[in-house]
Amino acid sequence: MLGERLELKIVGEVTDGLQALQRADKLQPDLILLDIGLPSLNGIEVARQVLKLSPKSKILFVSQESSADVVSETLTLLSRSPCSIHFVAPYLLMMLVGG
Repeated sequence: MLGERLELKIVGEVTDGLQALQRADKLQPDLILLDIGLPSLNGIEVARQVLKLSPKSKILFVSQESSADVVSETLTLLSRSPCSIHFVAPYLLMMLVGG
C-alpha cells in the first residue's frame, strides 16, 4: 500500500534487525518504518545504531508492543533523539496511509 503512493518510494524491506542496520547504512533512507520486536536485534537497538549510521534518516516506530519496560525504554530513546524518532500505533499508521 505504501508503494502505491506516488510521493513514497520503498527502497528496501528487511526481516530482522541486522538486515535493517545494513540497509540503513547502505541506502541512507529518508524514513525508516521500524518494529520494536525485530528478531536478531530489537528495534530499539537498531534505532540507536541507525542514528549513528544514517543520521539524516527519520525513524517511525510501528509496534503493538505494550510492555511497560519496552515502552519506557522507547520513550527514553525518543527523549534523547528529538525530531528523529517517532512512535505510532499501527491503527494510526493505517489512517495516515489511507488503509
